[in-house]
Amino acid sequence: MLTGAGAAASIAAGSGRETTGGVAWLLLTLLLGLVARGALWRLALAKGSPGPGGLQIGMVEVRLAAAWALTIVFLTILGLLLVTGLLCLVYAIASAGRGFDPANAATWAGAVDNQGRLVTGAGMIAGAAALVWAAIRISLAEAASVAKGKVQVLSAWPLTRGRAAAIAFGNLCLAAMPAGAFLLTPARIGGADWFRPFAFGVVLA
Repeated sequence: MLTGAGAAASIAAGSGRETTGGVAWLLLTLLLGLVARGALWRLALAKGSPGPGGLQIGMVEVRLAAAWALTIVFLTILGLLLVTGLLCLVYAIASAGRGFDPANAATWAGAVDNQGRLVTGAGMIAGAAALVWAAIRISLAEAASVAKGKVQVLSAWPLTRGRAAAIAFGNLCLAAMPAGAFLLTPARIGGADWFRPFAFGVVLA
């Protein structure tokens, strides 16, 4: 309930363009989400009982936070490598085009013809797919970290071998409801602008 309320407040603050308030609510929602997920993993993996109302901060939550941080670092590094590769690809394609001047970056885009754009688009799609696939392969980091009592990120990679498609499908099914609540519900009901954040928060929780 608290996580859902925090998510609703984050959406409401962001919709109202309250940058400072939106960031504060987002950070609070992440903290509440961490506590809620800690409670769920404690129950699912029989790693102790959650605190009153599911509110607790212990080693389970610390390991989850560490797994989140390391996952973000890993995916960021991988994303930067992919961006570097795409830039090299674009540069190679542009260098073969007309009007290319290596000293003038403004000429690079114009030197890419239609075939080059297709190759660049295919490279971007392949890079995004690779990033998503890597995220799926380490998606059991939370469960492994709680189950084994130590932070697991890259160590969770073998756990998803042969299961990537099933995990991707499950994640899409889980994401469909909150995404639908956010995108499809009316922004305003009877002049009030609280309905969409409320629906998103409830469905997310």
